[in-house]
Amino acid sequence: MSETSGDQGGAFARAFLPGLVLGLVIGGVCGAILPTLLEARPKIERSDTPVGESSRERDGEVPVDLDQAAIDEALRNAQEQGEALADDAGDLLDEGAEKVNDALDDVTDPPSDD
Repeated sequence: MSETSGDQGGAFARAFLPGLVLGLVIGGVCGAILPTLLEARPKIERSDTPVGESSRERDGEVPVDLDQAAIDEALRNAQEQGEALADDAGDLLDEGAEKVNDALDDVTDPPSDD
């Protein structure tokens, strides 16, 4: 019994104590160096502008009246562009479907080497 408990104590000393010593040394070095490095970095100054307020809002340059005609024109342009993109996408899908069908036909009916 005494040999078993002695081996466990030796394994504990070989595994734990070097880690403990290394941790204390690294902790002491970091504790001495890191505070001076953190104090030396530049400080960030607070802004007087409240959060969410833009410079235009602060300077009073926010447009009050919205031009309804300009909004309608922008919506029409966006709708036309969307329709054009949808048409292009539909054409590309049709071309892709044709290619897939051709490939499937080639797989199911391979061309003969006559």
